Amino acid sequence: MDQDISATTRALAIPHVVEAICEYLPRSSLCSAAQVDRRFFEYATRCIWGEDAPRVRSLLWHLQRSVTDPLHRQLYASKLRSLIVDCRRRDTYDWAFRRPPLALDHLRHLLLLRYEGGATSAGETGRALLRRHVPPDTIRSLDLSVADAGLLDGVLGERCGRLRELRLDYPLPADEPALARFVAACPRLEVVEALMFRRGRPASLATEPDAAPWSFSIGPEVMVECARLPHLRELMLPFNGEVPSKALGMMDARVSRPFRSLRKMRVVVPWVIRDDGFGSQGSGRDDQIWATLTWFSQIRTLEDVRICVPCDHTVPESALMSLCSLPALKRLGMVNRHKVHQKDGHAILQVSPGQFAAWVSHFPRLERLWLDVRVPPGSYDAALIELGKHCPLLQECQWPAEVNLSALQLESREESLFPNLKHLWFPMTGPAPRDDDFPR
Repeated sequence: MDQDISATTRALAIPHVVEAICEYLPRSSLCSAAQVDRRFFEYATRCIWGEDAPRVRSLLWHLQRSVTDPLHRQLYASKLRSLIVDCRRRDTYDWAFRRPPLALDHLRHLLLLRYEGGATSAGETGRALLRRHVPPDTIRSLDLSVADAGLLDGVLGERCGRLRELRLDYPLPADEPALARFVAACPRLEVVEALMFRRGRPASLATEPDAAPWSFSIGPEVMVECARLPHLRELMLPFNGEVPSKALGMMDARVSRPFRSLRKMRVVVPWVIRDDGFGSQGSGRDDQIWATLTWFSQIRTLEDVRICVPCDHTVPESALMSLCSLPALKRLGMVNRHKVHQKDGHAILQVSPGQFAAWVSHFPRLERLWLDVRVPPGSYDAALIELGKHCPLLQECQWPAEVNLSALQLESREESLFPNLKHLWFPMTGPAPRDDDFPR
């Protein structure tokens, strides 16, 4: 019996085995498995919650209501690890005020949806449910759509003393001082994310008004508290230019070693920079954004940087060259951010072929270079050759310019230009080459 259990446990550690099992499970069974096992939870998050969020949310609560025996209900609750709480649902209200309390002792991931602060019914429902069912210091991963003082300083703060991951949904009505106190009270935080689009999020949250100014950003006090966190390794935030630049002066004055353990950073540049009332856009805030990015390039521990740039923006040479001061960089990406229903257009790197060739030679540990942008007209084949010479560990590359394969002289080289390269993408204006025409 023990050998069978051990063999099953080893099999469940293999990702494709888990996916194969999930393909045959009914949705209700998969949701049940996702709540008690991290591997099934990751699969359900990736493949189901983003596609069928309302259905899954109802199933999560229905599973507990269907258990009639109190002993079995508590046994199930003791194994529950992940939970979505929709504060406006009727069954959530029932569990908050009418049903007997359950001890969710092993709850680790909490997604709190449609919570309303203050004395609203949804706010009271969310606080009552947490107070009755979730013991203190149990939550490790938290997704929030509203952050008010009554929630953060009270019932939720008491349950997040060991919090490792904090994700804030857009748009986030936040009490900035309360959010800063909450971050300061979670010294074990490793991930702080304040982005709008994320893989595996419910589809109802992944909406953005077309052509609307996207100026959401966490406040300077929150950024200062993030800079103090000793274990923070991932920071994902939008820039509106003003808040981050204000926070830089505060961090320099208050924090001796800001972001001492930061490894991964995601940045979203906003659409609207400045509107003078006549429909024209200026560049004042744009300069602040790139100056802020230059400040973050001083964090030498960074290994993974991804910048999301609107398709009508130009990335200045100074911002690009500031990344050269990151010797530990392994993954670097610049991607386009389109408006809703917009497919065309690319951000432009303001750099010459010679400057680009010098730039790519500064990242000897680079494993992934993803430049979903464009460069000014010119030949960048020499820059691609420099990339191959100085980045032997490169495995994936999306190149921003057209490539003349004959200029690379791949067949006549004694050593492979990209010994570890697995995938290479580049734009093409002519017909695609046949497989037998590509140099081996």
